[in-house]
Amino acid sequence: MNNSFDHQQISFEPVPPSNETSAVGRGFAIASLVCGIVGILMCCCCVYLFNLILGVLAVVFAIVSARMSKKMSGLAIAGLILGILALIIFIALFAFEVWISNLSAEEFDALIGNAIKDIFGEEYYDLYMDEMGFGDPLQ
Repeated sequence: MNNSFDHQQISFEPVPPSNETSAVGRGFAIASLVCGIVGILMCCCCVYLFNLILGVLAVVFAIVSARMSKKMSGLAIAGLILGILALIIFIALFAFEVWISNLSAEEFDALIGNAIKDIFGEEYYDLYMDEMGFGDPLQ
């Protein structure tokens, strides 16, 4: 019996090393995007401190992602923009709160009264003032 086998030469080529830095960089880019989105959404919930924390984290994660990947991915750019926007919203809301807290009671009542009068009209303004027990602060 003649058992002849065709022996094929099997060659194994080395697998190129995986680019783990880009995978880690992508993870940081996703984290940056998530922090930016949640930071923007937190301003709607009146949790302004989270705007600051998540905005800073989004910017930091975007920068780390760019350094690890050697380039800025679209996710990292979006996270960076949203993080900066979250920081701007925090600064604006904080400045508004400081301004409002420095108003006297009469100035605040006049401000609210004018806003109600401008938005809803004279009828709702009178109803608001009667309901709250205020006199007309605009007079």
